[in-house]
Amino acid sequence: EHGLTLWDLEREFAVGGLSKHGVPHEMLESWLAPASRDAGVRANLRHFLRQVDPSHTFRAAERLRGFNRPVLLAWASEDRVFPISLAHRLAELLPAAEVATIPDAYTFVPEDQPERLVDLVLDFLRAHRVLPPAGGPAARFGDSTDDVTGSDGASPHPG
Repeated sequence: EHGLTLWDLEREFAVGGLSKHGVPHEMLESWLAPASRDAGVRANLRHFLRQVDPSHTFRAAERLRGFNRPVLLAWASEDRVFPISLAHRLAELLPAAEVATIPDAYTFVPEDQPERLVDLVLDFLRAHRVLPPAGGPAARFGDSTDDVTGSDGASPHPG
């Protein structure tokens, strides 16, 4: 059996256009090394990929029509694998969806634009009253030195 090298997989990620700005070697290695080194992992991956059928995705998407809670579709405007048109199609199925485009990113938005993605998610959660308003206690993880206690009264900060 011919095994893929980590270099082959890294090149495929770059050529495949999943990340506009590249993914650090250490991160790619953590994702890809098991498949490059272990025949069992490769066999499981091949089995999974043979089972992928677009009809499953389309059936699942149709079931979304009944989901009426707020949904944020944070999508890379330059994604070539999952074009922005797909986000708008999903938004048509979801009655309470909002599409937020993320410029200067491809498929791996968390790698290309992590700060922008975090800001969009936090703004969305605040807008839907899941988080306190910006500037309030625990407005952003790590932003506040205030000691915030959980529902059990225990501090999430050790010692």
